[in-house]
Amino acid sequence: MKFRKKPVVVEPEQYIKGHEKVPEGVRIDPEGHATIDLGASGILVVQDGDFIITGLAGERYPVHPARFWEIYEAV
Repeated sequence: MKFRKKPVVVEPEQYIKGHEKVPEGVRIDPEGHATIDLGASGILVVQDGDFIITGLAGERYPVHPARFWEIYEAV
């Protein structure tokens, strides 16, 4: 048997370092590093230009721009 991933429509927000609007869920620490707290799963570092995606369960996570354009297309 073969399987394929179900299509999911996302509304990403792009993190731009120094921009006044920071995507929901992204926190800037005192040293200026952007992170997303996953609770018990740990903390993810957000890089300048990363797209912030909200998953089906409401979780938020960063996706590098090259990877984003590889797996997502505009609808």
